[in-house]
Amino acid sequence: MVIDYEEFFRQAGLIDVQTVIPEVVVDLKYATTDNFVGEVLYPDLKRAYLLPHMTERLKRVQARLDKLKSGHKLVIYDAARPLSIQHKMFKQVQGTPQEQY
Repeated sequence: MVIDYEEFFRQAGLIDVQTVIPEVVVDLKYATTDNFVGEVLYPDLKRAYLLPHMTERLKRVQARLDKLKSGHKLVIYDAARPLSIQHKMFKQVQGTPQEQY
């Protein structure tokens, strides 16, 4: 069964953070092989979905960074993690040195 996670997250009330904070950098590590498992675990998820109150808090943080004129941008490496993917990750690391993470 293929799940459209982005639609699932929207229906659950989560928000694509870049619709509220366009300048935030989204680099979902589990959507690439650049993670501690070394395997793509989010093949169909490219955007970061968060609870509305968390998105608003991050918006305030980015506004403070902008006010400081630091040039720094928020970076999100992980966001809503579907339970099915979490189980897959647990299976991948079971019995390995990464299991503790």
